[in-house]
Amino acid sequence: MSEDAQAGKSAAPITQEMLESLAADYKAGRLPDDVKERIDALRDEYFENFKDRMVDLKNDAKPGIDEFISDVKAQMNAYEADGGTLNSEVVDSRMLQISANVVDAGLEKVVQPVIDAVEDVVHDTIDYASELVQIRAEHDPDGIHASRLEAAQEELARSGEIFDAGMEKVHGDFDTVHEQMEQLRAEAEEFHQDHAPVQIIKSTTVDPNLPEQMAEETGEGAA
Repeated sequence: MSEDAQAGKSAAPITQEMLESLAADYKAGRLPDDVKERIDALRDEYFENFKDRMVDLKNDAKPGIDEFISDVKAQMNAYEADGGTLNSEVVDSRMLQISANVVDAGLEKVVQPVIDAVEDVVHDTIDYASELVQIRAEHDPDGIHASRLEAAQEELARSGEIFDAGMEKVHGDFDTVHEQMEQLRAEAEEFHQDHAPVQIIKSTTVDPNLPEQMAEETGEGAA
């Protein structure tokens, strides 16, 4: 078992044991018919909701992705029409603005809908697990799980809180990237108001002459 899988299991051991016990009794036919029907209904509802959410994601994301691709193509076409080059070695500093736009739009139109769908699915999964451990506690022939319900519910609540905290950090990181792209865009726009585009070498190392080029253009730090 991978470390991630083991960590996921150990994060809610009581819940895991109750769910495994319920599944074993279900498969062995030790549950009343009405309880089995309730479990079947919950399972069908969960997977139906999951399927619907994936359909919604596709419907929500596709227009945004299409718009994103169209916008990127339009910006690149405008860049080339204005004398910009897209060969394998050289671009110019106008690409900074385009790159900032691409990062911003990519997060908003491509990544964000997926994040929203993941949040919905995880919350639905926690709710589903909560319903199942409740059933385990209510129908406990061996009398060993009913007293553990509160602890299992606390595990699930804690898992939800940890997940939400992680998602809050993700959204915070998105906001930080957005602010960085806004600043990059503003600086690039300000530079190009008074200076011609500066060529940038596309390589794994920064062109050592680039700082001097930009210093000469701006009149700052030139010898």
